[in-house]
Amino acid sequence: MHKHHQFHLLWTMNTPTTRQEKQRERECKKQAKLEKKERAKQAKQVKEAANAEKKERAKQAKQVKEAANAEKKEKKALAEAAKAEKKALAEAKKAEKDSEKYEVRKKSLELLLDAGKKAASIRQNGEFTTGELEEAYKQMNPNINPYTLSECDYDRYDINAAIRGIMYETSPSSQQHWFRYGCQKNHQQVAPWLFANKNLAMVNKHYKWKNTTSEIATTRRQNKGLWQLILVDTSLGELPEEYGEIPSAEMLNEASQNRKKNMRKKAIEQKK
Repeated sequence: MHKHHQFHLLWTMNTPTTRQEKQRERECKKQAKLEKKERAKQAKQVKEAANAEKKERAKQAKQVKEAANAEKKEKKALAEAAKAEKKALAEAKKAEKDSEKYEVRKKSLELLLDAGKKAASIRQNGEFTTGELEEAYKQMNPNINPYTLSECDYDRYDINAAIRGIMYETSPSSQQHWFRYGCQKNHQQVAPWLFANKNLAMVNKHYKWKNTTSEIATTRRQNKGLWQLILVDTSLGELPEEYGEIPSAEMLNEASQNRKKNMRKKAIEQKK
């Protein structure tokens, strides 16, 4: 066979020879491309749907959290309001109680001062004993507790000790004024200055205002002295020599060292 005819035969065997085949090939490629594009579109839609669902869940979770936080905040606000109201009521009750205590304390001191004036009239120099003050108070205020102003039975309540207690608390000559329940106090912090005992002040100064011992108690009994009303203005913390000396800040600071505190207060509370 002629070489030219052989080449033509091979070419016709290995190459598409019709337009239909070429058209089918183009259509197949086009279809494959469309299918790929559709799959990509569907995948994108699935991804977008998943993202939208995730976003919606996150939004709902945020709303739930915000609602929970709002509820928690509201509960906290209500609790704080209730707490503030409770505190206000407590403060109001305390203020009322403090006011009542103040009025009772004020009246108590007035009664004792009146009794002091009566006791001071016994002697020309205005001095008096502890017993004379006690009797004057009981005569003027029979069966009245000097601390609470309530009625009391003298057979069951030591009225004399109560009178002495207030007298000592209102005297700058006494340790009870400067060390209430063992705790150091400042000028007239416990009570105003109403009574003075020059001898008692001298004894306390001699022992540097130290806590009471049996020796100090004996010396006090042996040097009782007489009491007198303080008839001058003591608002500045100064006391004329005629009423006796008062302790300096240095003396009180030194006397407060190693002093037992609140022992008597605890004993009183245990009896209640």
